[in-house]
Amino acid sequence: METEKEAKKLGTRLPIKENGVEVKFRTWSPDFHMLNHDILHQKKAVVTLLGIPVHLKREDIVKAIIRKFCYSYEIDRDSLNFRSAFVQVTLKDVKLGNIPRIVNLEEKGNLYPVWIKLVNEWEDPDNCHEADRSTFI
Repeated sequence: METEKEAKKLGTRLPIKENGVEVKFRTWSPDFHMLNHDILHQKKAVVTLLGIPVHLKREDIVKAIIRKFCYSYEIDRDSLNFRSAFVQVTLKDVKLGNIPRIVNLEEKGNLYPVWIKLVNEWEDPDNCHEADRSTFI
């Protein structure tokens, strides 16, 4: 746009619809592409813990890891089985920003890094600003 007036006119234009595709216009604002605040606080989130040595894959160890960032959770006890490559935990009422990516378990001077992976963290593009959904096309 060559002038601010032209830019404002484009920002107020009605959506264009063609062949099932809709293009919406809006004027730029600082919250463009911002996540909705609701996504940062989840009622339920699932994480997997990868890298826990078999001899440390116990409920008390998993609880100690999870309690550092979440107080309400449910451990999938089947995943504590020595044949499972990971431990799965359902977190309740958790702030996603509080979940660390890596924690270290220490035993007898040995450090064991454990990766905490959030499962399906980007499945719902509706958690972005209304006008920014095109990012997920």
